[in-house]
Amino acid sequence: MRTHKDKSGPLSGVFGQLMAVPYSFLTGFVIGLVLPVAAIGAVVAGIRLVTGMVPFLGEVSMDEEGGRTLSLRLVPPEQVGDLYAGHKEQIGGDLGKMKAEIEAILQEAQSRQAGPEEA
Repeated sequence: MRTHKDKSGPLSGVFGQLMAVPYSFLTGFVIGLVLPVAAIGAVVAGIRLVTGMVPFLGEVSMDEEGGRTLSLRLVPPEQVGDLYAGHKEQIGGDLGKMKAEIEAILQEAQSRQAGPEEA
């Protein structure tokens, strides 16, 4: 009686092993991104289920040593949109300042590189 032979070539095992490395990396990367977000969502949903309110990040304050503290408060779901709009404007302004600083640093670095070549 004849048995069914595997029709794959001798390199199929090696190819499968080589592809296992990037596949495992991508699987771990995706799980590493999805699970923390899902955990935070589950905590927020649990708090809303129990209290009827939504946790929202409050104001950032500075202490005497220059350290920052962030407050977390519970707000009604109707207020979240207004509070988010205020935070969005503040964060947008901070990001604009950071972008300007990065551009200034890049221009300074480019001018330093161009200086020695011309001399």
